[in-house]
Amino acid sequence: DNLEEKMKGTSVENEVPRLFRGKLKNYVKCINVEYTSVREEEYYDLSLNVRGCKNLSESLEKYVEKEKLDGENKYMAEGHGL
Repeated sequence: DNLEEKMKGTSVENEVPRLFRGKLKNYVKCINVEYTSVREEEYYDLSLNVRGCKNLSESLEKYVEKEKLDGENKYMAEGHGL
């Protein structure tokens, strides 16, 4: 934030977000009820698991793989509960 503040009014204003900011979509689809949630988020970095991965591509694949939310990790669907 401080760097971006210092860059305001210069020829490189907005370069940090242009170079480093990304967007991802969180997508949740319920199994037992008719409910889907899609939320877009901006990020500057990703926390990837690298242990057990052969390369960056494999780590990224694990980051975006499907996950079943159950137990403590259940999703609260609006109007439907857990």
